[in-house]
Amino acid sequence: MPFVKRKPVHPLPVPRALVDAQSQGKNPTVFYLAATGEVFENYEQYVSRLSYYHQRIFQSEPSAKPNLTFFEAAETEAQQALAIQKRFPDALKAPVLRAVQFHVTGRVDNLVEQLAERFKERFFTGETVHVDIEKQRSMAIIKRVTGPHIKNEDSSNDSESHSEHAIGSRLSVPIEEAARLDNHAEYRYDVQRIDDKGQDLGDVHRVEFTQLSRDRTGFSKSILRKYLKDCLERDSQVGSPWMVREPLAKRFHIDTEMSDEMAQRVDDMKAGKLSKRRKLTDGEPSQASPRRKARDDKKQRQQEAADAKAKPEKKVPLKFPAEDLLLDAITDKELVTETPGELSKRAQRPELDPTSMLGVPRELFDLFMAVYYFFLTLGKPLGISTIAWDDFEGALRHMTHEPPCELLSEIHAVLLNAIVRDGSHSRHLAPGVIEAKKRQASQALQALQAAQAASTTHTAQAMDIDNTNETADTDPENAPRSMHGFLSNPSSAPDTPRLMQGDDQDSGNESSDISEPEDWDESPEKSVMDAALSLGRGWDKRILHAEDHRAGWEKHLVGCIANRATPEALPRMYAVLSLLTGEEHADAIQDGKFVADTYRTPAERYVHLSMADKLEILLFLCQQAVVTRQVKTYYEECEAHLTELRKERVELIRMRKRALEQRQELDGQKSAENTENATPMEEEDVPAAIPPQSDPPASQESDSDSERDELASESESESEQSESGNSAESDANSDRFKRVFGSRQEALREKAIQRDAEQARIAAEIAKNKEHQRETKQLNAERRRAEEEEVRLLRREEAIEREFRRYAMIPRLRPLGRDRFGNKYFWLDGIGAASLSGSGGGVLYQTGRVFVQSASKQEWDDLCIKYHEGASALLERRAKELQTSDPIANGEWAVYTKPEQVEELIAWLRTKGVRENALKAQLLKYRDYIEAGMRRRNDDIALGWREPAVETRRSSRTRIEQSAQLRLPYMTWRNTYSK
Repeated sequence: MPFVKRKPVHPLPVPRALVDAQSQGKNPTVFYLAATGEVFENYEQYVSRLSYYHQRIFQSEPSAKPNLTFFEAAETEAQQALAIQKRFPDALKAPVLRAVQFHVTGRVDNLVEQLAERFKERFFTGETVHVDIEKQRSMAIIKRVTGPHIKNEDSSNDSESHSEHAIGSRLSVPIEEAARLDNHAEYRYDVQRIDDKGQDLGDVHRVEFTQLSRDRTGFSKSILRKYLKDCLERDSQVGSPWMVREPLAKRFHIDTEMSDEMAQRVDDMKAGKLSKRRKLTDGEPSQASPRRKARDDKKQRQQEAADAKAKPEKKVPLKFPAEDLLLDAITDKELVTETPGELSKRAQRPELDPTSMLGVPRELFDLFMAVYYFFLTLGKPLGISTIAWDDFEGALRHMTHEPPCELLSEIHAVLLNAIVRDGSHSRHLAPGVIEAKKRQASQALQALQAAQAASTTHTAQAMDIDNTNETADTDPENAPRSMHGFLSNPSSAPDTPRLMQGDDQDSGNESSDISEPEDWDESPEKSVMDAALSLGRGWDKRILHAEDHRAGWEKHLVGCIANRATPEALPRMYAVLSLLTGEEHADAIQDGKFVADTYRTPAERYVHLSMADKLEILLFLCQQAVVTRQVKTYYEECEAHLTELRKERVELIRMRKRALEQRQELDGQKSAENTENATPMEEEDVPAAIPPQSDPPASQESDSDSERDELASESESESEQSESGNSAESDANSDRFKRVFGSRQEALREKAIQRDAEQARIAAEIAKNKEHQRETKQLNAERRRAEEEEVRLLRREEAIEREFRRYAMIPRLRPLGRDRFGNKYFWLDGIGAASLSGSGGGVLYQTGRVFVQSASKQEWDDLCIKYHEGASALLERRAKELQTSDPIANGEWAVYTKPEQVEELIAWLRTKGVRENALKAQLLKYRDYIEAGMRRRNDDIALGWREPAVETRRSSRTRIEQSAQLRLPYMTWRNTYSK
């Protein structure tokens, strides 16, 4: 209601005379004010009241905006009242108004604080709340409330059946007594979860008050204050109770008449307030006694402790991005959010492809990955072209020597050539050479120890003989001299050769763990090694050339293994040499058969090695090649190149910043010019309509000429009249002439001056427009150049990012990132010598897949320790969000092969987590290349250009089989870097 000087302005009641006239059956003429519903007996009263309402002396109560008319203030109040009525929850309107009816308190703020304290943990039927069920937060509607003092199961908002929190929400009952008589913790709520559109989701759940919370946009202290101001009123007297406005009280069935008990309580409170005011006025002390004050303080502390204990523990707000596992499970609201360029959010990660899509047995995948990555990153120093993952896999599965596989020969030949070219630099680091040196040093130490022991025994025997015969030299220096001479040169002792060969069993047993066994000459290992050394003789002195098709690489391989490998460095070393040389060994027997002796050459025997043996051989060769000077130099070159790329990237960022500032400056100039020229161009359209070099029309030209002639004749006549000014008649004629023709001549002169000024103005405008067009054209050209430069710099920066990744990944394999459960994601395309696009702009790929490796045992244990709900809860969450109850084992591998899986993976990742934020950024950066490579590989498989590798077997149809094999992708691979 509008206020004037802090007092509400109520409508005037109907005059008593009109009421009496109506009761007598009369129908007098009245004046009705429709805006307020007021009735007046005469026109003067009507006009006076209307004029009063139009004065700007009123104030709106909710907004406190002054200097308004009555109707403006009423309209403002009506709009705000409608808005607050719509915003305040319907389910809380009746309980709140019923709680404050006839309550006596000082200010509305006190009333708001009391209501907020009472209602913060009490909820009502029909109320929309947030509910936490199974650690998921969602919207819900309270369908039913059960608890103490519930009289009706189907409780409603009317006064007869409504009994939810009937005592606890009543402000007239003290809060301690309300908590005792009507404990909010004993209530249970049946809730129905809903989505953002209000549709029901799932079944009805029964929850406690700790699982419920209100939305602050609908129920807060500020909203409650506005709602109470709109719904309540009271008298200005001290101690007057708050009362609900009559229309709202009738609507919600709230009593408008106080009971006798309530009226007596209100009167007592009013009397108490008045007496307190009188005491303060009279100067009497109003402090409570110390004992009472101590008792009140104690009660307050106990109440605060109880409230703190009953109050649910607040969660510490997180600063994003935070630890991934600290984030709650994704909510329904997050799932419906849309991100431009991405799919809708997902609660579960896309399913992994079957293990068969890896192409390699899972137990061999780590070996295969290590070897393939070595060739992928070090192709340039080794001199081998980029190899696709599928081609490398097919070459290792090649099972026949006719036709030979060029890829298989190249990968072995380039490694052997790197080892041979390095010479003695890497020879001293080979496991076989180190083991031989250890064996030689051990044998020398054994011989020295045996010689020292024999020398000591011989000296003692000689001293015993001298003492027995008593004829020996008694010089004390003789014995030490002979002893010193023997230790300094043990070979000078006469028995040294025999002692060096001796048969001291103890010394032989002590060194048996590193020296060759005594029966080495008769062992099968010796026969295998002899055959291998004989077959591979001279391997370290000859390079395998590409023009010879790397002929003899199998023999070089046998010689390298025999000279530089050990059983620790190369598992199944003797079995591999036995299978390559044809010399039988127990480890080479498979299924009770030794098949190597059925083939004549190592080339025929090599293809029948198992994939595990081939990978172990290649891994051993890679370990020998990585320590060569050529590879080390390449690593240093890569590091230097990365340093240059870092510098160039910093410079590009600076150039981009300058280009952006230049473009902003040009945009500012253009907008400023447009602003300056907008007004004159809009007001005056003449310059645009007149051509730059147009001549005036002939009529205008003739008019101007005649005017000039007339003006000239006028000037001549004026001069003549001035010369003959002696006579009075001439003066009279001149005055008469000026009176007749003067006004017309002046008008013509003014018209000519205006025409010249207009033509000058038009010419100036035309020149200005030309200059403006020229400047605008120049600004547009400069702006276009700035935009092109910015685009060029952006593309160069993207190219630098790809090149930086290309060289940074060479020394070490790094994942794109990790998800919330520690799973690592790898993408190997575009590394080392590999490129992501061809010369014609076509898509190239090396793997065409995204590999996934689960967290190791140590990493998973660390995550379980850090997870606040424990390891079992983390296992349940992982099984739910990864869509599997049996995830891959720790450290195992899986794969994604479809672009749709990458899109779904991006939609599953949450940017609020530290790890997933970094992983998603990398996936988005290279998404186009990842998905393009996947599509290209899938298209190749669909068109038959790339087929799954199949182990070939011997067949009588040799020509047909060879023709089919030659068409396989890995058989068509060629080394363009061969040297």
